[in-house]
Order: sequence, then C-alpha cells, then structure tokens
Amino acid sequence: GENPYSCEFCKKKFKVTSELKKHLVTHTGKKPYSCVFCEKSFSRNETLIKHLRIHTKEKPYSCEYCGMGFNKNRSLKTHLKIHIIQTGEKPYSCVLCEKKFNSNTERKRHLMTHPGQKSYACEFCEKKFIKISSLKRHLKLHTSGKPYSCSFCEKSFSQNGTLKVHLMIHTGENPYSCEFCKKKFKVTSELKKHLVTHTGKKPYSCVF
Repeated sequence: GENPYSCEFCKKKFKVTSELKKHLVTHTGKKPYSCVFCEKSFSRNETLIKHLRIHTKEKPYSCEYCGMGFNKNRSLKTHLKIHIIQTGEKPYSCVLCEKKFNSNTERKRHLMTHPGQKSYACEFCEKKFIKISSLKRHLKLHTSGKPYSCSFCEKSFSQNGTLKVHLMIHTGENPYSCEFCKKKFKVTSELKKHLVTHTGKKPYSCVF
C-alpha cells in the first residue's frame, strides 16, 4: 500500500511515476499531447486518441447486430439498447445465478435479492443500490424535483408523462395516428397540427 512518489505542489502520493506525471498536469496546465490535424493539445494521451477519431473517422466500437460503428463505447451502449427492445434479448447476466436482464439497473436490483448483498435504500421510493455513491446520485433526482429518469440516457423529468414522451425518441414509437392518412406522431399536439392540413380548421381565433 506504499505510495513513494509525491507531488511537489499538494503532497498527494502515487504508486508509480506515470500516475504522478498525469497528476502534475492539473497544477502546471501543460498539454504535451498535440493533434497533428488541428491546433488542439491535451494533457492526456488517452484524450488525444479519442480526439483523433474525429479527424480519422475511425469507429472502433461496432454493433454486433447491425455492424454500425461508433467512435465511443458509450455511444455503442446507447445504440445497443434499441436492438435489445427489438430482439427481446437480455444481455445482462447475474454473476451469482443464471438470470438475465434487459438493463444493468435491473441486474443490480436483482443482485440485492441474493444473501450477503449490501443494499442502500432510497427514502423517497423503493429503489435500492449496491453502492452508496449510486444512491447519492439517485437521490438528486428527487431533490432536484425530477424523479422520473430515462433508462436509456441520463435525462430526468418532473412528470412521468414527459418521460414517456421522451422514451419514444429511443424506441421510435409513434402512438398517435391520423384518421385520414394514417401518419403517426409521438404526441397529440403534433397530431392536432397535422389534422389542420386535412380539415382546414384553424382552432386558434382572435378574441378581438
């Protein structure tokens, strides 16, 4: 547990010199890793590699279902959720039993049903978390007045109805259809606007 390399500015200690060098940049502001395509420079080599993909169009993360490529692993994970809905596959497996789940959140919730699993419960709803940090992050949804969170991205909403409309962006669902041409819409307000093209009615009249 010894950390022999210490920072000359804040006395923070590190196991290896490479970690110390990375940390020193936070004090010196130096950005030794420069892009060969533009004038940008970065403090970490890993950040430079990610940036270079903008220029090279490299997409190292590919979807196993459709072959679509992505330059970020996070983007691939978001995309995969679309296929999970379509195929019905459950890619997240429990490490303690053979059960499978649609999302990592469901898997974590299930893990706590096994004996010996520590759980931190939310005082506002019935959700439980393995890590205290996860609970703290979740609590912000309640205290910020936006308790309804999207399972596909990090957005949260104050009303469940708003969340349902937002989810359609990810699922591609359009539940409201036009009785004249069968065109579909995500929300009723869009359908009402469209109906005017058929009926010619203008619902908003001047009171003067």
